[in-house]
Amino acid sequence: MKKIIKNNIILLALTFGIMAIYSACEPEEVGYKEYPEPTLGDFSPKVGKPNELVTIIGTDFGDYADAVTVTFGEFEAEVIESVSNEELKVRVPSQAIAGDDDLMVKVWTHEVAFTETFNVLPGGVIDSIAPTVGVIGDIVTIYGKNFGTVASDVQVFFSGIDAPAEATVLSVADTKIEVEVPLAISGPLTVVVAPQQFQTEEFTFPFVGIETQFDTDNEGWMAQQGATQSVSGSELHVEFAGGSQADLMYDGNTVIDVATFPILAIRMSRLGDADLQIISDIGVFGTEYNTHNYVSGAGDVLYWDLSALPLVAADGSEETLDGLTIFREFGFHIEARSSESGYDVDWIRSYESIELMKSEVVENYPAGKLFWEFDMDTRPAPDWTEEDYLNLEFMDHRNTPEWQEDGSFYTTLTAARVGIFRCWDGNKFALTGYPDGVTTLDYVGPVTYSPEYPIIAMKANLYGELPYLTASNSDASVGNGNYGDASVLSGYTDVYYWDGSTSIEADANYATAQDADGNVTFDQWGFQNRGGVGLVPGTDISVDWVITFKTMEELEAYAENH
Repeated sequence: MKKIIKNNIILLALTFGIMAIYSACEPEEVGYKEYPEPTLGDFSPKVGKPNELVTIIGTDFGDYADAVTVTFGEFEAEVIESVSNEELKVRVPSQAIAGDDDLMVKVWTHEVAFTETFNVLPGGVIDSIAPTVGVIGDIVTIYGKNFGTVASDVQVFFSGIDAPAEATVLSVADTKIEVEVPLAISGPLTVVVAPQQFQTEEFTFPFVGIETQFDTDNEGWMAQQGATQSVSGSELHVEFAGGSQADLMYDGNTVIDVATFPILAIRMSRLGDADLQIISDIGVFGTEYNTHNYVSGAGDVLYWDLSALPLVAADGSEETLDGLTIFREFGFHIEARSSESGYDVDWIRSYESIELMKSEVVENYPAGKLFWEFDMDTRPAPDWTEEDYLNLEFMDHRNTPEWQEDGSFYTTLTAARVGIFRCWDGNKFALTGYPDGVTTLDYVGPVTYSPEYPIIAMKANLYGELPYLTASNSDASVGNGNYGDASVLSGYTDVYYWDGSTSIEADANYATAQDADGNVTFDQWGFQNRGGVGLVPGTDISVDWVITFKTMEELEAYAENH
């Protein structure tokens, strides 16, 4: 009996096992979801121009915007601003034809239409603006049609320096809009006639400032105090006569719109020690000499913000210029206290902003010309702010703290080695920490070497230890981590140099990496020393300048006064 029961149990278990296997192997029935047909309730407004925001009320719209299409007549709405199950917000398409248009909603495959039509009003059209050239305070008329007459619906923006500049709307008629020109820059106007937005042809501000490039002659600029001058190599050369002063004045009237072009820049020889100031027949800019600033990496470009400096008259009274000013006499007071025999000037230019000036200088600065004099003071790490970090022109990725002060870069040695770099993979780089708020490294771009400026030089206090030059690329396309120890300029203990014509240009990959002008770029560029008895942790090292020169004679002349 026990054997029979046991066999029955085994048989029963096998039966259930087979059933389980069979059921597991059966194909799973595929389910399909049916989306309900939407129902339409109402829409508002009933009338509007292209780009008008229309709200549609109903049910079963879902919440997936890509499944929804709304058409006005024959044209599909380009902008669906929001989708919810019971509400759609869409904008009337720009191509919608004026008149009564059918309004249809499609969700997935379901199409439903309102019995009531949407009345599309004729949209605004811009034909022209006049005048297309002007200055601040001028009246500009925008011609077209269908502007309406509601002034609160209209806004007009001119191209701005940092952001669009809104104009004062003086009058609005259906076919024209009149505005007053604000402080702005050349570019198209943006016209908002709610709910539409348009762009016009370009409005141009005439250049009311200084634009001088000494290509062939002195362009009306005259050296004073009996100095001699000549023009060659696209430079004005001035030689002192019986002293060390040679003011540079324009022979004629000078007109500057300080409100539009407040920045005045000059690229000239960097004198070792000098008094510089902008002077005119109605006063001098600033209450003291040397109120100018320099452009980082282009240390021979000086600039003043004429809108920020007081114009000091002969009687001591002060005013700040903010508009068009005519000067009968205008120029620069230039008096050297160092031993230079004169100076050279490449160009003199007015700019709309410091940002535009710096951008143009960087874009047009000669390839391979490097010129750092560490003019911007910063606080030392770790107390530096993000602004201090951004103003650092070089960084030592081995040592901290580091800072710039009185025209020099400093760092305190925490190791018996030096690693002062302009860039590493194109960024400022340090092994030390960064200030709070700095989430990404500051990208400064690569450094370019040009055979036109083969002499790479620096003035530094390294306690007698020789730096070596690192100029390489992370992809190993060209360059070397060690181009050899510097040579020391004869007669000096702190001026070091490398001749790129015998080092960089001798690189095995130089011939294939150079461009048509023989230039190569390096995303890792700086100066190192991996240890020496003079490099004692706890002491400060400093760099006064890093500059490239065309010849050794240029370096020697510069070192004499710097």
